[in-house]
Amino acid sequence: MPLFRSYRKPLVLALVLGFLMFVFASALMFTSGYLISASAVVATVLALHLPLILVRVFGIGRPILNYLERLESHDWVLRMTSKLRVRLYRAVAPDAVRLRASRRTGELLGLLADDVAHVQDLYLRTLFPMTVSALLYVAGAVCLGFFSPALLCTWMLALGAVLVVLPCASVAVVGPRERLVKRATDELYADLSEDVAGANDWIYAGREAERVEKAEERLVRRAKLREAIDAFDRVRDVAAQACFLVVILSLVAWAAAAFGGAERAGTDAANWIAAFSLAFFPLMDAFVVVPPAAERGLASLDAIRRLNALDAGAAARPAPPTRLPRPPYDVVFDDVTFSYGPGEVPVLRNLTCTIPAGQKVALLGRSGEGKSTFTALLRGDFVASAGSVTVGGASLAGAGDAAARFVSVVSQDAHVFDLSIGENVRLGRPDATDEDVWRALWRVRLAEHVRSLPEGLATLVGEGGYRLSGGQRHRLAVARALVADSPVVVLDEPFAGLDPTTERDVLALVADALADRTVVLVTHHLAGVSAFDRVMFLDGGRVALDGAPQALFAESERYRRLYELDNPFETRR
Repeated sequence: MPLFRSYRKPLVLALVLGFLMFVFASALMFTSGYLISASAVVATVLALHLPLILVRVFGIGRPILNYLERLESHDWVLRMTSKLRVRLYRAVAPDAVRLRASRRTGELLGLLADDVAHVQDLYLRTLFPMTVSALLYVAGAVCLGFFSPALLCTWMLALGAVLVVLPCASVAVVGPRERLVKRATDELYADLSEDVAGANDWIYAGREAERVEKAEERLVRRAKLREAIDAFDRVRDVAAQACFLVVILSLVAWAAAAFGGAERAGTDAANWIAAFSLAFFPLMDAFVVVPPAAERGLASLDAIRRLNALDAGAAARPAPPTRLPRPPYDVVFDDVTFSYGPGEVPVLRNLTCTIPAGQKVALLGRSGEGKSTFTALLRGDFVASAGSVTVGGASLAGAGDAAARFVSVVSQDAHVFDLSIGENVRLGRPDATDEDVWRALWRVRLAEHVRSLPEGLATLVGEGGYRLSGGQRHRLAVARALVADSPVVVLDEPFAGLDPTTERDVLALVADALADRTVVLVTHHLAGVSAFDRVMFLDGGRVALDGAPQALFAESERYRRLYELDNPFETRR
């Protein structure tokens, strides 16, 4: 609706052009019908001069108006949907972490691609043709009302059925099926994206035929729903054509009675009968699209509800902070409670801790204890349900891209782009020099491998970094954080692909390389944490253990037991 208001002038112009195009088309058929009938009996060209001129005017004017209408309406719609896409991405981007955690990849693909296309169809193929047909319906009723009340009633009833009854029937019958088709399409997006992402695993397990069969079953179910819709559409279209036939026959009957009486008998009557009868045929194109437009509009309304929900979420997002963090960049969690939704069990409960600037902290805990939530709150991706989270005395909630200046995150599944090694490392800081990149690669023990490659830093790593091993991809992601200048670095299990010895060595190297920065390492085990200043163990949404590794080993039986379970061979020695 706000876009309707901002684009009301081109919208009105497009509607007027669409209306005039059908008026010219009807007038062309009117004059053509008269001319064809009259030219069969009139011997002189002079008597046909005016109809010939009108045929030329309407014949040339109709395609021109059609072109201008298409140009204006499509320009208006594409400008509007372009703004909608920008608005959608601005709504989604700041909530990317939350959406990625709460929605499947296929759902996001459907949201970003399919829903905006539905909105575009709503404007271009639903609202626009329905409005033009309504204008023609009113204009036709006004014109016919001057000639015959009976003809007016026939027009109102027959075309009223096409404009109101058949669309309502389409919505009632096809609407639920269209929702099922849309849901099936979304499920196909989701399932097929998972199938593609996990293709190797299905192939290695020898079950690719099963996955293909399931995909085909989903396609067959969707095709059956579409067939049921098409069957109803055929019946509905026959009913619409019957209504049009009633209007045409009523026009012929009225014209025959009005112009074919005894006092006006002759060839002139045939001319007018042909003119009035043929004038309606171009208008059928305007009315016949209304019932299917109502069906498409119903599917578009569901898309609008989803987009409005995203927009409402964007409106509820915290405003950008009035001030950004300042040194010293202490991390403070003050009585923080967080849950993912109303009524859900809190992930973190009254958590309070302070991480002084420059401290290296290993954050441990079982799966689901809130370690990733802790880091998301730290970066400002989530907002605490209660309490506050600050970095350098300021909250990063709502800071958007500015948060990356203060907190770098190396996630567990950090993505390696289909770019060169140098470009992948420079993702952390685009203006980094080659020397900076080599230094970061050396610190994560990738420099020798990169130097051995024929193109060095310019070597393309392929989609998802498939030319690198799993451990190399993790270390490349860590190199990004080393290149960045952010004072706080979060390592969310970045060494899962490394062997234990290399993991300890790289941890020690990272701790040394980031000596002047705050480091939070999220991990499931205690290997290599002796290089860190502090260990925090989350349990039940609270900090259960907190202290230096050596002190906890000496004082906490629970910590020693965990350490022995995690390092059995080292403990035995």
